[in-house]
Amino acid sequence: MGTTTYSFRWQNGAFELIGYDSNSVMRNSGVTEDVSINFSTGNVKRTTGNIENDAEKVTWQKLPSSRRWTIDSVGDGAEFDPLHGHAH
Repeated sequence: MGTTTYSFRWQNGAFELIGYDSNSVMRNSGVTEDVSINFSTGNVKRTTGNIENDAEKVTWQKLPSSRRWTIDSVGDGAEFDPLHGHAH
């Protein structure tokens, strides 16, 4: 279970995706994962942990693609995968 939030800004004649935040919890194991992407800088912050303790591990990476996404290319977001650079 989890939530996903998309942030768009009107620029270059379209609503462009500038932020993506997703958090999830695996019900059976309690493992948590948060992914936060800043499309303006291309930075990805991934935080993993467990609901049983406060220990978290944070890793940073660059987006594998510099593609600029618009609200039309993201669609309803159900199958959007920004870390692999595509919408299904």
